[in-house]
Amino acid sequence: MKKVVMTFNKAPEQRRNNAEVIANLVEGEVYVGNTHTCDNLVNILKEANDDVLLFEDDVHILNYGFDSFIEEYSDIPINFYYPRVDHTTFVNGNNYGYNQCVYIPKAIGKKIINNLDYFKAHMSYFYRTNNHANLIRYTLGKARQDFLAVSPALVEPYNWESTING
Repeated sequence: MKKVVMTFNKAPEQRRNNAEVIANLVEGEVYVGNTHTCDNLVNILKEANDDVLLFEDDVHILNYGFDSFIEEYSDIPINFYYPRVDHTTFVNGNNYGYNQCVYIPKAIGKKIINNLDYFKAHMSYFYRTNNHANLIRYTLGKARQDFLAVSPALVEPYNWESTING
């Protein structure tokens, strides 16, 4: 499994620094994107060619229990920050959201990669929002794949200005 913190080349220094901190804490790496977040996600998944534990650059870690969930549910996407639930539960993929910290199994990663071109061409409104949660939601919905929403959350976002649109 590859652990990756995604940031953006135009992200404020605060976020880039935090990405380095997270990567060091989880023994992962930082991916500095310079394009659309959906394209950056696909690049990460292609480069990994493995399961990916993906962090955004604006979180702090509350609990390091990632591995126990991943060991138990290794074939299922896991969202470690999903504030819509008050207990750990399975959620329909059509309701996916929040990318602060998500585990993407290799098989789902391949589906995300394969769906990108269709998503760009036929779901252009959602692509233009520059939010890779939309691509993941589309992929999970199309595959009729639930995800595990972990609560209490293992990460929490800082209250920083969004950089989704660069």
